[in-house]
Amino acid sequence: MSDDISLTMTDNFITEDYLKQNDIIADSPEVKALIIPQLIDQHYTADMINGFNYYNNDNDIKDRKLYYWEDGTKTEDTEKTNNKIPHNWHKLLVDQKCAYLVGKPISFGLRDSKDDVSNKFLDQINSILEDDFDDEAAELMKEASNKGIAWLQVYIEKVEDGQQGALKYVSIPSEEIIPVWDTERQKDLVELIRYYTITINDAEFIRAEWWTTSDVTYFIETDDGSFTLDPDYEVNPAPHFVKNKKAGSWGKVPFVCFKNNKELKNDLTFYKELADVYDLINSDIANNIEEIQQLVTIIKNYDGADNKELLENLRYYKLIKVSEGGGVDTLKQDIPIQAFNEFADRLEENIFLFGQGVNVKSDKFGNAASGIALKFMFAMLDLKSGITERKFRKGLRDLIEFIALYCEIKDNAVYDAKQITIIFNRSILINELEMSQIALTSKGVISDETLVAHHPWVDNPTDEIKRLDKQRESYVNLDNTGGNNGGQE
Repeated sequence: MSDDISLTMTDNFITEDYLKQNDIIADSPEVKALIIPQLIDQHYTADMINGFNYYNNDNDIKDRKLYYWEDGTKTEDTEKTNNKIPHNWHKLLVDQKCAYLVGKPISFGLRDSKDDVSNKFLDQINSILEDDFDDEAAELMKEASNKGIAWLQVYIEKVEDGQQGALKYVSIPSEEIIPVWDTERQKDLVELIRYYTITINDAEFIRAEWWTTSDVTYFIETDDGSFTLDPDYEVNPAPHFVKNKKAGSWGKVPFVCFKNNKELKNDLTFYKELADVYDLINSDIANNIEEIQQLVTIIKNYDGADNKELLENLRYYKLIKVSEGGGVDTLKQDIPIQAFNEFADRLEENIFLFGQGVNVKSDKFGNAASGIALKFMFAMLDLKSGITERKFRKGLRDLIEFIALYCEIKDNAVYDAKQITIIFNRSILINELEMSQIALTSKGVISDETLVAHHPWVDNPTDEIKRLDKQRESYVNLDNTGGNNGGQE
């Protein structure tokens, strides 16, 4: 393979089909080393960084500069009032979606089979994920909302004495990941490149990891910007894990993606300009209010100021010198508050509309809104969340398959991942009395599991069903005691 390999990455990923069509066979480390710098150069992360910044209230308004013209030159004005007021709409809307979808723990249950094997697998899932995954799910949702996609790396913990370590997972920043999908439809992940900056002798270099379905190859950037095998790794390429001192692999790339939507767009994309205008007009109105405290003074019957001096006096001292008439007057500026308020209200309404959120200032539903009114209020948030939930369900399904593979690697146990159900317990505001009455009248029409899963007081349907079963057993035991004196009258 020659050194003149050239490729073009579109949509922030590359496909195996594209590599094959261009006769690029990335099996050897030499070819991978040639491809990596091109992929990094073409990897577009600006929208991801914007989403992260806006979530942390670091909006574009904070970088605003004011200018004036002096002798035909555009010059930054460092003296003029320049308020920079960000409004954290993005965090509000993202937190609404995260709390709505994963504010309550995600529940795992069984589809049809109730046999001991399936129940054991369900226990394994709950044991491996534990309570830590509830927090991880919220962070993944936030990452996907800010950056369009979130990534979870799966690995087996290294332990001594040849024993098998525990299954672990860790979130990887999305801007560090370049996926290689099978086709444009992004169905199967066939390879993945992760890159990040490290410091060596006070100099920064990029380390890259090229993951396949069987191993990982580590590369390091050189002084001239090219890449070579990283000498810090004795075994390179390295296996996914080691079992009984033998190399092992998952048979698939050990990363799980959680998409925000099909287009991999972050939530900020759909209302950023509206939020920027809201920041701008509020900052400008603050400038006007601050500047109006200082009146412009007109001194009449005074001559001697050239244009430059006149502009400087007006900018810095709020002073105008004129030559005829004599006397002193002041100019007062009126701020169109009503027009500003109407425009700001319209912007706020549009931010919630196109951000598909719930306007927290809305009070038209009263203090005890009906279930229908609350559903209407949450309609747009429910629509947006439904799209993300479908993408996250696919990611969770992939994670469950890794857990099944781990159980097979560790204990030679074979489990069917398809038997596991995934329940998102949405945190919608509800009329609890209505929901309880619906559950009561639905008994016998739908299964008890469905009733339990949708009851307003139940956080974990699986645990609640186990408690109900235990409660029913105690009733049966009580019914079998007493009233029996051994046949004696």
